[in-house]
Amino acid sequence: MRTFDRNSFSLLVFHALLITTAFSMGAKAVHIDIYNDFGQGVTLTIHCRYNGADLGARTLPYPKAVGFDIDEKARGAKLSCSFQWPGASHSYNIYIAGWDRCHPCKWMARKSGPCLEATLFGDGGIDEQCHNWD
Repeated sequence: MRTFDRNSFSLLVFHALLITTAFSMGAKAVHIDIYNDFGQGVTLTIHCRYNGADLGARTLPYPKAVGFDIDEKARGAKLSCSFQWPGASHSYNIYIAGWDRCHPCKWMARKSGPCLEATLFGDGGIDEQCHNWD
């Protein structure tokens, strides 16, 4: 293994152990799903960072999703993602601790911007909060 590969692997293992330890100590996790809602034939690439740590890029054909479990109590916890599809590239802060209140969080990535789906209590309907890309 080359030095860079060993260092990258070691860093990945360290982050995994750190996150596992935090969750085992009673930290509360928020599950976040981000769906490609661009329609048939459009592939979306999502590249996310959690508190500055690179979570890597994922390529999603329609209507696939990528999921994350993050510690909502981590000081300044933030999940920031870039979104790329043919002809465009944008970004959005998908989750900011203390600001967002979704459990779980279901995001639909669309050309117009990301939309957070929330289940309405009582009538079982769905409410969407759509935003502009950053």
